[in-house]
Amino acid sequence: MNRNQFLALVRTARLPLAPSAVSNILLGALCAGFTRGDALPLAVLSLASVCFYCSGMAWNDFFDAAVDAVERPDRPIPSGAVPRSWVGWFAGILMGMGIVLVWSLEWSRPAVGISGALAMALVILILAYDSGGKKTPLGPVLMGSCRALNILLGWSVVTGEIGPAGVFQGVAAGIFITGITVMAKEEAGQPERLSVVLGLCLSALGLVGVLLLPSFNAEGTTPWILPYLVFILGARLAIPGCAAVNSPSPATVQKAVVTFLKSLIFLDTLSGIALAGWAGLWCLVCQVFSWALGKLPRQYFT
Repeated sequence: MNRNQFLALVRTARLPLAPSAVSNILLGALCAGFTRGDALPLAVLSLASVCFYCSGMAWNDFFDAAVDAVERPDRPIPSGAVPRSWVGWFAGILMGMGIVLVWSLEWSRPAVGISGALAMALVILILAYDSGGKKTPLGPVLMGSCRALNILLGWSVVTGEIGPAGVFQGVAAGIFITGITVMAKEEAGQPERLSVVLGLCLSALGLVGVLLLPSFNAEGTTPWILPYLVFILGARLAIPGCAAVNSPSPATVQKAVVTFLKSLIFLDTLSGIALAGWAGLWCLVCQVFSWALGKLPRQYFT
């Protein structure tokens, strides 16, 4: 393997958004009552989450090679930068590494928790989505469920049980992602206004879910400013979202989708503030890494 082929493999992992997967884990851990003693499980599950995320991106390129040859010929596989089989091996190795990391943590604990079960469910959903589920009406739901499970995996850093607060938090984030995925399905062809509106409504519902999270905060540590912060994020997202509705085109929809994706860590931060107070701001550390990765040369991630 030469340097160009290696870089092509790295491109399939979509590195700049990988920190959002770590943000999910950190979010769940903080809301579950993270302490210093949970540092090792947090590190292990964060690394596993990155492996799962990057494998999902690579599997996407592997299964979509024929479609990309027509719609995205500059992608690593259709451009000939790397063989399709290599991408399959790369995705499989990453996914295998994630599974090994999670189960090594499970087996090191006094009692087996739910991290392993959540990880296996996540693997199944990733493969189901990438191998063809994305082309069905359930595609967006599968993608949203992946993010929800990733957040629940974060909760399992601390506890072997996940209560209503964790489930509601995961569902809210899952609905937000489902909305983004509905919009993203309209990027390649001529977008339909109705689909864009549906995607925006679902993502807005996810934001409403964040506003409802303080009802699960029995300690009352939610800062009073949370609704205003959610409003600011919603207003920021509404600008490209409304532009896509007003003039549906591949360019406007893609801009909206990219803006929504770049907001994921901020959404986690607000969700964390809702249940864990200002400790939720730790999620912003992941945003720093996301910005840094975004500054890498184009060949590393596009």
